[in-house]
Amino acid sequence: MVTDLTGRRHALAPSFIAGISDADDTAMNACITLRTGAMLLVTESLDQLMARLIS
Repeated sequence: MVTDLTGRRHALAPSFIAGISDADDTAMNACITLRTGAMLLVTESLDQLMARLIS
């Protein structure tokens, strides 16, 4: 489950994620690219998000 910058929550299957990257120069937010081409800006850093997804 991730929360986007507007406060909406999204439950994503790992197989639906095409890629994850830093969303800004401060590395405080991450961008998730979905297999559909849609992008979600989330309120977690890339490091925090990866730690949650891998565990």
